[in-house]
Formats: sequence, C-alpha cells, structure tokens
Amino acid sequence: MSPDIAKIILGTLIMLPNFLEIVDLSEADFLDERKKKTFRIIANFWEEKRPKEIDPFLLAERLGGDDALTFVSELTTGLQHDSPEMFIGRVAAIRESITVRCLAGCLQKELAVELKTGALMDLTEILQYVDELRRLRQPKGIDINTILKSGQELGAIDLNVEWVLDKLIPERAITVLYGPGGIGKTWLGLMIAKAASEGADIFSLPTKKRPVVYLDFENPLPVLIERIRQINMPEVLFWHLGFEIPPPRIDVDDWKFYKSLPRESLIIIDSLRSSQTGDENSSRDMAIILGRLKELREQGRTILLYHHTSKVDERTFRGSMAITDLADHVLAMHRVKPTTFEELGDDIEPDPDAMYYLGAGKKTRYERHHVFLQFSAQAGFVLAKDPDLDAMTALAEFMRSKAQAVSQIELTTFAKTELGIARKKALRLLAKGERVNRWTSFKDRTHDNRTLYEAN
Repeated sequence: MSPDIAKIILGTLIMLPNFLEIVDLSEADFLDERKKKTFRIIANFWEEKRPKEIDPFLLAERLGGDDALTFVSELTTGLQHDSPEMFIGRVAAIRESITVRCLAGCLQKELAVELKTGALMDLTEILQYVDELRRLRQPKGIDINTILKSGQELGAIDLNVEWVLDKLIPERAITVLYGPGGIGKTWLGLMIAKAASEGADIFSLPTKKRPVVYLDFENPLPVLIERIRQINMPEVLFWHLGFEIPPPRIDVDDWKFYKSLPRESLIIIDSLRSSQTGDENSSRDMAIILGRLKELREQGRTILLYHHTSKVDERTFRGSMAITDLADHVLAMHRVKPTTFEELGDDIEPDPDAMYYLGAGKKTRYERHHVFLQFSAQAGFVLAKDPDLDAMTALAEFMRSKAQAVSQIELTTFAKTELGIARKKALRLLAKGERVNRWTSFKDRTHDNRTLYEAN
C-alpha cells in the first residue's frame, strides 16, 4: 500500500469528513496501525457530531504521542480538496495495492513451502486474491441503456411478494421484530421456526416450508435446550454462543460464514444487541450490520432479527433509526388489554393472563397485518379470540335475515339498539368485517349513493 495514498485519504477526511458517506471505507483499508487508529478517530468524530471538518488539535489529542500533532499536520499540508470521484478512485487504488501485496506474500509463502518440502502449492488462497484483483480492475464505466428497464418490462417479470409466514414475515426480506425484554420474543421465534421448518400453519396462518437456522447469541444453552424440548422442533438447525465454535458476530470478517448457510433458508437472529459489537445508536455501525444482512437477503435468504425496545418508551425500538430505515419490514410485539386490545407496558416473562399484539410496526413495505395472541405454558403462544367476533357474527346474521342488501344506517341502528354499540364503533366493525371478508359493501347509485352491505 502506498503511504502517500493513505495519507491523502486521511488528510481528505480531516478536511471533508462527509466523504465517509460516499464510500464504504474501514480500518481494513489501512495496513499501518497508526493510520488505522487515525481513521477510527475520524470516523468517531463524524459519527458523534457530523462536523464540517475535523479539528486537528482534537484529533492529535485523541491520537496521542509526542509527535501526534506533527503527524496530523503532515496529512493536510499542501493537500488540495478532492472531488468525490477522485476520492473514490483513491480508495479503489489503495485496495488494489493491498490486494497485490497480499497476493505477492501468498505466492512467496507457497513457493517457499514447495521448494522446501516438494509439495505442490495450494492455489486456493492465491486464486482468491487473483479474483479480487480482477474485480477491482474491472472497468468502472457502464452502459446505462443496459441497466434501465421500462415499467412494461418489469411488469412482465413473473415475480411476486411471497411470505414465509403469511402476512407477517415476507420472504427474501429483513424483518425486525421488536418488543420489551422478556415479553416472549424467543418463545415466539422458536414457534415460528418449528412451523416454517415443517411447513405447518401457525396462528391460523400458513407458512412456506424452508430450512431454518436459529442463531442464538442471547440465551443460556440450558434454557434454549429446555424450550426446544417443550416445542419439539427436530428439523431446525441451531448455532449457539455456547458451542465449541460459536457463531461469528455480524460485524467481524468471519460473518462471511453465513453465506454458506442454506439458500432460501429462514435465518432467525437472537438478538441484534448480542450479535454484533457496534453501537446501536450509531447509524454507521447499524448500516454495516443491515448492509451485511442485505447481502444474505439478496442470495435468497429471509432474515428475522430480534430487537429490544427503549427503556424510556417500550413502544419504540432502541437505537439508531437506521435499524428500521434499512430493514424491509418491522413487526412489533406488546401487551394489550384483553377486552379492548389497548396497548399496555410489559417487561416480564410471557403472562398466561395477558394478551399480546403481534403485527406490523411503524415501518413496512408490505401489507399491514396483525394477530392477537395469548400465552399457554403447555402450548406457548396461541391465537386469542377477537373481542369483536361476537358483534361481527351478530351483524352478519342480521344481514342474512334480510331479503336484500342492508344499508349502513340500518346496521348502525341495529348495533345501537340490539348490541349496545355506539355508531362510531359500529362503523369501525363494518370496516373491519369487510377487511376480513365477513361481508361486502357497495354503493346504491339509485338512492343517493348510500352504502349497502351483504354477508359473504
């Protein structure tokens, strides 16, 4: 690696730290330990305060050493401002230089072994460096006409939204499931894992049979084993922190082992906090984590990532907005009042007397859906009875008792006089009943466009 290029890159970042946003630069792009540390401090400054430029005196103070200020000063002395394109080019050059060095070192090592022992060189690592060098040296220009596709072309592609768990966990997507600690996310995830591994229904919703890999960074192994025995899930594959070889954290180089997991598998990660060593409040750290999960997604895998809520507000997930901004779908889990499904706080083990909401959170790219659950020590989470069910059944029976379609006014009057339900709630029930296909509404064009209903 050319020291001049490394110094130019660091000097540019001191003057224009916002360039950290235009290229995925890391400590691995610097071989010298002092330059690694300098880069790390610059990145921390950027993450903390988003300054227009880095104060060289503060940088030298954090860097430490008698000649720190001189070193920092040398990085910017006589340096001209790079354009974004020039900066990206320098990063590419430094990576190519590192790869050439690694290739040369690997060749030298393997040649020495062959000369000493007579054994043929192992070309595996050498070829990996050659492939990386070929990739780095590929022309960067593109023909835009080969990239763009018309709406007509895209509409003709036979590709639709599919679900691993119908209406709750989309296939080939990153779903973040957040809820208070101890609410039962692990129980729920294990039940989903069992259902998906068998292609069985759960909560009256179908699953698509998939290989399931459960990455557990959170629970003591005896607790996990006890729950596996209770749920009986022989087809699910587990990788636990207590194994002889533990699962790698997502923010270390060994995360690439996950690319060897079965394609089209459902990967459940328990939890975001424990599966990486970064700062949950850092958008940069979380962007790296979600970026790596997106690589797994693009290979055909489905990701379910557990996350905790804030201690201050148990209805809000903890950490950087990048977590949900970069996820595809967000599921929330929280306690609700059994009679009205109004939200309640919760930070205890699953409660057999409580009722739980599981459904779309504040962000989703998909159809919004939810279910209400109760917890049983014997069966785990089970579908709870909808408190609106009796009222909707009565409304449907009233519709069927009439020889023709029933008007909205007739229905709201019936709801008030016979069921004791106010008009506002009755209208909500009519909308809900149509969503769940209990009845169908249409406009009567002959009578002032009034709304009529017929039971299905």
